[in-house]
Amino acid sequence: MLTKAAVKQVQKAVDKLFARMKNLYLGYKLDGDELRGIDKRIAIGHREELSLPGLYRAAVKDEGFTPSDDTLSALQNIAEGYLDSECEKAKAKIVKDVSSFLQDARSKGIDTDVKTVLGGALAQTFDKMTSDVNRIVDSEAQNGRALGTLEAIEKINAQSGVDAPAVFFVIVRDGHVCTECLRLHQLSGTIAGPPRVWKLSELDSGYHKKGDRTPKVGGLHPHCRCSIATLMPGYGFNEAGSVHYIGPEHDEYEHQQSGVEKSEADHHR
Repeated sequence: MLTKAAVKQVQKAVDKLFARMKNLYLGYKLDGDELRGIDKRIAIGHREELSLPGLYRAAVKDEGFTPSDDTLSALQNIAEGYLDSECEKAKAKIVKDVSSFLQDARSKGIDTDVKTVLGGALAQTFDKMTSDVNRIVDSEAQNGRALGTLEAIEKINAQSGVDAPAVFFVIVRDGHVCTECLRLHQLSGTIAGPPRVWKLSELDSGYHKKGDRTPKVGGLHPHCRCSIATLMPGYGFNEAGSVHYIGPEHDEYEHQQSGVEKSEADHHR
């Protein structure tokens, strides 16, 4: 068993590791004490273009919009909450792993100490967290881009007097599109034909779970290539799935809903 002093040493090292990860991924500016004391085998720097703020700003600007400080703050809070949760889990795991390794080493007559074993454990934790956090950062940057697009959709519809905006998702029509994107983004559930139209109010935020009944504004999974767009009144789709004008009274959402309801009724007969 580790002494209380050794446990505190491990916990302090884990806290410093995660503090530096916040510097790397979330763009937080940390003071000298927070940035010192990590095993030298763990290289942690800061590159703005690879951090959540950098990715968010680049993604929003690519869409032609202005980044929002409030939106960025919300995205950072989500990612920070994840890191804080993982930090507490890592403390318990690393204390257990270090204690177990030292006990095993002593039984085999191997000369080692807490600092040496801890360095290796922290390096392994950093490798795992790098993969996990990269996924979270990518998802939140993707959400940030979608939120910027939604602001534009709401403004365009408001200027046109539309109270309940209709939206759809443009998929990449290749062999790599996933079945969940086809199920929720395509009317037929296949790569062929028109996109499925949703009311903006029907969309959910947060992370998607397979089998959910409605799409998520930020996409269905990390690296999702589908992009949200609005469909104005009078417009619909041709057989190839391209947007075209049909007539002033046409409502593509209602048109699709009537077809979906009929299909479900036929299915239950």
